[in-house]
Amino acid sequence: MSSEQQPTQTLMNRQLSVRGIGILALVGGTVIAYLSVVSPLLAASRHEESVTTSLKGAGITPLILALGIVYTFFPEKATALLGHPQKPTRLGWAFSLVFGLLGIPLYLWLRSRLREYGYGV
Repeated sequence: MSSEQQPTQTLMNRQLSVRGIGILALVGGTVIAYLSVVSPLLAASRHEESVTTSLKGAGITPLILALGIVYTFFPEKATALLGHPQKPTRLGWAFSLVFGLLGIPLYLWLRSRLREYGYGV
C-alpha cells in the first residue's frame, strides 16, 4: 500500500466510525422519541386508562436526533466543528446545550397535549 493511499483510508475509516455513531444515534433517538413522545400521544388518542410520560426520554430526544443527523450526513464537518462524539469542542458543548434544552419545551408540550385529552400528568 502506498503512502498516498494510507491517509485516505484512515480518513475514510474515521468517517465511517463517526457516521456509524451518527446512525446509531439516529436509530436510538427515533426509538426514544417513539417510546417517550409518540406512544403516550397514541395511547391518549385511544383513550387508554392511563398514560405515562418520561421527562428524561422527551428531554433527550431532540439532542440525540440532532447529533445523529449531523454526524450521519456531515461526518467531516461535524467532527471538525463539534469534535469527536467522545471529545466535543466548545461548539459541540454549545450545540448539545441548545438541543438538550429543546427537550424541555417538548416535554411541556407533550404534557399540555395529554392534559387536553383529560389526563392528569
